[in-house]
Amino acid sequence: MSILSDWHDKMKQEILHRKARSVAYANNNYASNTILYGILRYYENRRLRWPTLEEALEWANTESGEVSELLLARVPGWVRNNPENKKPFEEYDLMEEIADQVFMLLVAGMVNGYDVLKIMETKMENKLGYDPALIGYDS
Repeated sequence: MSILSDWHDKMKQEILHRKARSVAYANNNYASNTILYGILRYYENRRLRWPTLEEALEWANTESGEVSELLLARVPGWVRNNPENKKPFEEYDLMEEIADQVFMLLVAGMVNGYDVLKIMETKMENKLGYDPALIGYDS
């Protein structure tokens, strides 16, 4: 890698990190804030590279493939590649893969400066006609 390329990657990482950090700290919804702050801590403590929006969505797609593989593994009659390396189906494993997919979708929002959970909550409230002020919380 060239010096300019290294610098560019570091600047891109800094921008993605700042966007994710601002989302994790700006939220006033406790549940969402806890999850997003946890993701921020996870990335910071493990010194992970922040993906771009496109990369995060592609990682979410790989997790979707893992969910599909586990679902298909439950169907009798399928011959799987290297079945000796596969453990039997466990529902908890399926839930872990779904959690990995959700994780990457939340990261996609964070690196773009959005709280996807808050957007989802607002969208549901709008479709149901709720006024957050009347039901005891503010979104």
